[in-house]
Amino acid sequence: MLFRSDNYKADMTHTLSEDVAKIRAKYKIIGVPTLLLLNSSGKVVKRITGFVSPEELYQYLSEVK
Repeated sequence: MLFRSDNYKADMTHTLSEDVAKIRAKYKIIGVPTLLLLNSSGKVVKRITGFVSPEELYQYLSEVK
């Protein structure tokens, strides 16, 4: 297997939620949409903020090892 993929999603529009506040602080999220690619240790290896096209997303994913 080349890589393992787990998907997590957080609804950051619930701005008054304590859970959202914790996620924003932990990952230093200042705007949405934000896509974080994490390694197996949970370290952020790529951060994408703002809209990206499918082609751009594919390029970002191809660069992450």
